[in-house]
Amino acid sequence: MSNKVNGLWAVNSSSVFMFFDSVNSPSVWRFEMKDGVESWRMIPGVKNAQAVRGVAAAYRADGGVWLDPNGSDYAQAVSEIGDVPLIVERGDCMVSPDCGDYTAHGVSLSDADREHGWELSYSDGGMVVSRDISFLTPAERDHPEMCETYDDLPVVTPQTVEPEPEPAETVSQPQQPMSELGGHTIAEFAHEFDRIYGVLYDADGNGHSIDYGSDIDAFDNQEYPRGVLEAFNAYRKDFVSSDRESAAFIRALRSFAPAGSAAVEVVEPEPVTVEIPEVPPIPSKDTPKVIAQHGVKARVVTIPGGKSVKELADVFGGYVHKPRGFRDSKGRRVAYVAFDGKSGVVAYRDYYQRGSDQTLEESVAAYLAQHEIVEVA
Repeated sequence: MSNKVNGLWAVNSSSVFMFFDSVNSPSVWRFEMKDGVESWRMIPGVKNAQAVRGVAAAYRADGGVWLDPNGSDYAQAVSEIGDVPLIVERGDCMVSPDCGDYTAHGVSLSDADREHGWELSYSDGGMVVSRDISFLTPAERDHPEMCETYDDLPVVTPQTVEPEPEPAETVSQPQQPMSELGGHTIAEFAHEFDRIYGVLYDADGNGHSIDYGSDIDAFDNQEYPRGVLEAFNAYRKDFVSSDRESAAFIRALRSFAPAGSAAVEVVEPEPVTVEIPEVPPIPSKDTPKVIAQHGVKARVVTIPGGKSVKELADVFGGYVHKPRGFRDSKGRRVAYVAFDGKSGVVAYRDYYQRGSDQTLEESVAAYLAQHEIVEVA
């Protein structure tokens, strides 16, 4: 079963579909057809990528399935629901003070969505994008973009215009150098992304997986120039969805980013091993649990489940090593380890009960063993 999140899903109900987006505009939408009206209803309360992944995990546990855009199930779904509104698929919208059929709470539909007959409203704490297709023939329902019966299609009046001089030759967007990529183009970046993705894919398939958890964390924490991601998505006509794609994006960015850029990976020197003489502990029920790493003590803390790592600078901000996240068997990132040469911290989400998930416990234990970190009372 695929662990991908972003894109179209079929849920465990007839003709009901979901759309998840944790990249462009974090949101979850539910599709329904009733009395000839198609509607996409936003699930309220989903405001960040972590929340999107949490909702997806719940639907996957209940039988929901991510649909591969290249598969037959995806084609069958699209034949049932028609085109997906751009506000749902990519978060395309505009800010507008107007009100009416195409705006809600200051958000306005794009021209493309309006031309396809979509209207915007607000209900039960979330946006609803809907259109009436009861008057369409079956053929027109399959290809709504070809129908010219919507009343908001623009009227074009023929005009006679003077011929304009030929514009100067311009460089296409994929061939324009980007300063964020050290003068390289997005086409060159995409080629490097494909190469790195192939390496990670082959390693996973051969049973010699490469640990790219820190790269996934960097992507989730948006540690990249926004302009590069937008240009890359536009060039591919797709968005970065899977963990492997997230890791390949960050690794490709580091290979192109100019020296001194925040995107360049800092290679940490191996810590010096210091022999610590054993001191018999004096345990008691009130003694806090700590971690010793080359003589460095790290406190064990609990962090709120609704905050991202960036929002917890008071917990992780003082450490040279960025937090390494660990996922449980449901795909939720619930544990983090950060340390430097003087101190460290091991953090668990408040909704996770220690010892309740073997997958997570083994991952954390392996990381601690790799860095010679030993838990002591």
